[in-house]
Amino acid sequence: MSVNRNGFHIRLVYLVVAVLSVALIAPISAAQGNNATEANNNEEDSQRLDAGRYWREGVELALGGDFASALEEVRKAAEIDPDDEYIAAGEAELDKYVSQWDRFERERKEQYDEATKSVRRAMLAQSYRPELLEAELAEPLRERTEEGIFEPYNSVDGASMLNELSEDSAEELKERIIEATEKMSAGVDRTVSLLNDDDSEYAEEFREVAEQVSHYIRVYRNGWEGVRLDDERQRSMAEDVLTEIEDKLTDAMASLEMMADEKPWRSALSKGIQARELHREENGELTAQDWYKELTALGEERAAKAVEEAEWYDAAAAYSGLEELTGETGEYEQQVREARRHVRVLGLYGDGDDDDNPSQRSGNRSWEELVEGADAEMVRQAIQHLDHYYVTSVNHRELAEGALMAIRVLAETPQATASFDSLADEDNRDKFVAALESLQRNLVRKDHFESWDLLVLLNMVLRESQRTVDLPPEVVSVEFADGMLNELDRFSSMIWPHDVADFERHTRGHFFGVGIQITKDIGEPLEVVTPLPGTPAYNAGIRPGDVILEVDGRRTEDQNIDSLVRSIMGEEGTKVVLTIERPGRAQPFDVELIREKITIQTVKGWRRQEDGEYDYLMDTDKGVGYIRCSQFSEQTREELSEALEHLSGKELNALVLDLRWNAGGLLGAAVEFADEFLSQNRRIVSTQGRQVRSEERSASSDGLYLNGPLVVLVNDASASAAEIVSGALQDWDRAIVVGQRTYGKGSVQNVIRLRQNRAMLKLTTAYYYLPHGRLLHRANGDDEWGVDPDIGVRMTPQQVRRWLEIRRQTDLVHEVDPQELTRNLQKKYESDLQLQTAVVLLKLMQLDEARSAA
Repeated sequence: MSVNRNGFHIRLVYLVVAVLSVALIAPISAAQGNNATEANNNEEDSQRLDAGRYWREGVELALGGDFASALEEVRKAAEIDPDDEYIAAGEAELDKYVSQWDRFERERKEQYDEATKSVRRAMLAQSYRPELLEAELAEPLRERTEEGIFEPYNSVDGASMLNELSEDSAEELKERIIEATEKMSAGVDRTVSLLNDDDSEYAEEFREVAEQVSHYIRVYRNGWEGVRLDDERQRSMAEDVLTEIEDKLTDAMASLEMMADEKPWRSALSKGIQARELHREENGELTAQDWYKELTALGEERAAKAVEEAEWYDAAAAYSGLEELTGETGEYEQQVREARRHVRVLGLYGDGDDDDNPSQRSGNRSWEELVEGADAEMVRQAIQHLDHYYVTSVNHRELAEGALMAIRVLAETPQATASFDSLADEDNRDKFVAALESLQRNLVRKDHFESWDLLVLLNMVLRESQRTVDLPPEVVSVEFADGMLNELDRFSSMIWPHDVADFERHTRGHFFGVGIQITKDIGEPLEVVTPLPGTPAYNAGIRPGDVILEVDGRRTEDQNIDSLVRSIMGEEGTKVVLTIERPGRAQPFDVELIREKITIQTVKGWRRQEDGEYDYLMDTDKGVGYIRCSQFSEQTREELSEALEHLSGKELNALVLDLRWNAGGLLGAAVEFADEFLSQNRRIVSTQGRQVRSEERSASSDGLYLNGPLVVLVNDASASAAEIVSGALQDWDRAIVVGQRTYGKGSVQNVIRLRQNRAMLKLTTAYYYLPHGRLLHRANGDDEWGVDPDIGVRMTPQQVRRWLEIRRQTDLVHEVDPQELTRNLQKKYESDLQLQTAVVLLKLMQLDEARSAA
């Protein structure tokens, strides 16, 4: 290889010169480049700052409950910085949530319009009823509606059973439902034909509702005819569609039934209360609505008429409906109390022939069971405890008036002669009533009336009863005490000997039995809702939907549910035999069970597993846990600890605590529950009363979940201990509270044992106060009570009903395809806007934290 050294030299010179030239120019170019890069960097930093600012504003708006505005801000952030994965994820979550919110709000508006329309229809039916009676059409309309439409519909199971049946059983159900819809269509035609010659506004409205029913019957029948039962996927999808049609059909049928009802005003009040729940400010002032004013006037008219005619079930329904319609302001409180007193007497001591008697229809206990073991000495001891322990000073005169009213109502109710023949003697009854009136006059004349006077009054009532009508002294004692304590508050009461065991079992959270949840319709056999995991019923293979025909050889259809519960429960180690009828089995069969200690599980999770235990993680990708507490009992703390430990091993990042429909329980259990989420020495609750020592309860030790994001769900059925937990977590900014204002049961009841533990006095002795001094308790007319959520999310009654039914299905203990369970859980989530709110908040908090860290 040869090299041209001269050429190389020349090229090398050129190269050196070029390099020198670049070296001379480079500082100038670099300076210009640096300036441009710095400008670009500054612009990018500015954009990132703008995106970050919009993101933070969006998150803050969401945490304050303004999700639509939050979405607008986050969208601005995404437009500026489309590559920010956290902002993009947040935008997607908010966009999906706001769409759901809009859907729920559209449903609410539709249901509000439908509720107000139903109010007007019911009032129209009420005003037209005299014409129907005169034309002798009222009873035929009602009978044809019941027999031709409702009876065929109620004779078959609904679509909710579809996925639980074999293909043959499902095919049989399909045939029976199609046959039932044909009968229903014919029934609608026969019912409407009664009004062929009627061109009134009522008849036109009736025909319009009937056409709506016919439409949904056709849709329902066509839906069933198109189902392929050999295709599991299609069958599963069909269940959702058919169930939705069923809901619309039953609503339309209810409207038709209301138009033909004997007392449409009751439906009008019921629909009015529903409309009140659905009402929002955008609909205008509630009390200014024409339907509201007309309905209130109708309710007052029917209530006054019922009192005048001594129709006490109607009076109680009217005054209770008015009280709820007007927002429990206390305007009708006294009338409600008096009407319910009469209803109590009719229900306990009447002859049971009144179709409007709800207690008879529901198979409540007899008066003999209620008063068994009761005596006057128990009442005397209760009176002596009132001054010592009641939360406020006691007005003994008011207590005496309430007691005398209770006894007088019993004496003056004609139906009570069914239980006490002596009241049929008019002379003796009049003497007894005259004696009560004399005692009432003496009561008014006395300058002072103390507990001693109340004791004397009890003795005098007992003596006058013995002298005249000779009522059983235990009955007089029970009625006297109930009327007396009813003047204190709705939570103070006597627990008579017959109820002591049930009361103690409820507060303990365990009992001795076989471990099944049951339900019962009047005149129908007992039905199993679900067995409880690990119990004798569960281990013996009892299934949801099993029908219990007999308990120890006694038929169940004619017994009330209270007596059946007592028959199935019993002493530990004893035997009970259940005769079971099960779909798919030709003959009933006996199951012999040995009673054991049954513990009611109060802490539940998101997903029921095959072994009956719960999985508490609802979102495995984001690490979102879910814990639902149904009540606070002795074992709640232990169950909560187990749930949190279960979650700690699954990368828990955030938690939803569901206290909806939790009516309370033991104060100690609530304090222990809150303890798991609060740092040591944080005050949880304090109690203050008139005669009892004030107490303060604080977090005693570090809990298992002190720092992670937490959302608590509450609604208007969250009460007492549930309000203490949610209120304490809210006061310390430990959790965001989502849902509806809670019930407002902020009073402390202590149980005072009477007559060597044979009876108890449950007495309000103090009020609960939250850590920052808020009083939980609600009195009539109060504008503030309970725990007001940080983010209010109200669901309509129909939405709640739909969600609870899905939750019930997912809570059942039975074999189910995992994919089917996953699908049902997704349905449960999508039907629960309050839970969706909690989850989107937790996810936004996670994204914000992750973005800050990144």
